[in-house]
Amino acid sequence: MKLNISYPKTVEYKSCTATIYLQKHRGKERFEVRYYDLDRSLQRVSFPDDHIATKFADTVIRALSANRENFVTLRGAEAYHYRSAIEMLAPTGLSLLQAMTLLVDSLRLLNGATTIPEAIKYYLENRPQKSPDITVKEVVVKLLALKEKEGDVGQLYLRDLRLRLEKFAELFQCPISKVTPQAIRDYLLSMDVSHRTRHNQRTTLGTLFNFARNEGYLPADHKGVPRPTKRSRLKLAISIFTPEEMANLLNGATPDQIVALSVMGFAGIRAEELKRLEWQHFDFAERHIIVPDSVAKCETRRIVPITDNLYAWLYPHRKDSGKICPFANLAIVYAHRAKKVGVTWK
Repeated sequence: MKLNISYPKTVEYKSCTATIYLQKHRGKERFEVRYYDLDRSLQRVSFPDDHIATKFADTVIRALSANRENFVTLRGAEAYHYRSAIEMLAPTGLSLLQAMTLLVDSLRLLNGATTIPEAIKYYLENRPQKSPDITVKEVVVKLLALKEKEGDVGQLYLRDLRLRLEKFAELFQCPISKVTPQAIRDYLLSMDVSHRTRHNQRTTLGTLFNFARNEGYLPADHKGVPRPTKRSRLKLAISIFTPEEMANLLNGATPDQIVALSVMGFAGIRAEELKRLEWQHFDFAERHIIVPDSVAKCETRRIVPITDNLYAWLYPHRKDSGKICPFANLAIVYAHRAKKVGVTWK
């Protein structure tokens, strides 16, 4: 017996509804179930008889009711913002969740210190401007080449610079941008040397990292070589040769040795200044030495008197022109001379 059912027929469960429509197609009946999905899109599904259609409709609305509490419906401005966000993220390949995670992590790291655009701007302005992967060794080579080309320093200084920096480069075989201030401090503290030697090594490394920063191989805000936690003035014991010791060093020495020993010993001229002085800087008539700013360590011109004892030892060996000192390493010359005459070098 065929039941008399009127269509459209509504199937309802907890405010969720589905409607069944009776349709005829080529003389055959079919039953179409229509319902709105959680995203408010209209869904249509057809079945051959009412029983199957009703069972499907009941199943669907129960499922919709169970999942509705976990579904968010966006309308108006919220829907527009969501679609706009998805469109903007499309070129980046990031999902909305990935983008939000990145945003929240960035804000947490900044901790209110600045905005994300300002942080990015600061990074772009201070990152290495060229060759960010240049190694420590490559920077050392460039620095030494520049120092030799400028010609403003002596060979002894260049040799010392090369030995110290090449040893550092052997240990740090990596981009110079990867060398942290803490790693530099650990390197300095690991050296089994005197306080003075460690101080000189710190100064040499400071020259290297300042050069790298100025050349754009390091970020502009790179902290470079850390200073000691406690700055103390180096206390060096000052010792003086006795007249007898100076006489032993000078008597029997070669003319070049006598010139070097007497000028440094009686005029207080520094070793590197001595190697740059020329005979034209000596005025024996006026009894003084002019140390030009191009020769002086502190780049300040000064006049040094020629004392009587200096005059007595120096005058017999004077020349009209040329450099007064032919020695590249005075320390070795003095050490050999002192050993030969039995004087302890001070």
